[in-house]
Parts: sequence; C-alpha cells; structure tokens
Amino acid sequence: MKKNLTVDQKLAALSLKYFDGYIWLPKAGDYYTTCRNDLELYKIEKEDENNFYTIYCNIENCELTPWKKELFLKEFGIYRIFVPNFILNN
Repeated sequence: MKKNLTVDQKLAALSLKYFDGYIWLPKAGDYYTTCRNDLELYKIEKEDENNFYTIYCNIENCELTPWKKELFLKEFGIYRIFVPNFILNN
C-alpha cells in the first residue's frame, strides 16, 4: 500500500501535536510521521505485548519493522507525530 502525505497534512499533524497539545496513545492501525523536514508516512500495522510493527507507506511492498514499545514510546516517541484519519482524508 503506497500512501503519501501532503504538505498541508504534515502541517496539520504538527499543529495537532505542538499547538493543540494532542497526546497520542499509539495502537495498531495508526499512521504517523516524524518532525523531520519530509513527507514520510508510517503505519503501525500490528502490535503485540512487547512490540509495534510498522511499515513505511511511501513505497510499495514494505517489510514490517519491529520496534520495542518502550523505545517507540519514549526515546524516539517524542519525534513521532500522529496523523489521524481526519487529516489523511482531507
């Protein structure tokens, strides 16, 4: 599944986190980006007790990448930006 962010969607997601103060509790099915200067989009495809399994949405046939939940939520979590469906569908 190939899916890309637009500039407006990236700005809306950044605003949701940094201006509105939205607190994201990641779960399977959620999309996210980073606060880097790019339009990369990722999705949490599935999760288990210890890991989130993510895909990179900007290319076809991406393999699942496991992330320890503790690392995903804390160390790198501050750089992840939730992109809810209401933003993706605009």
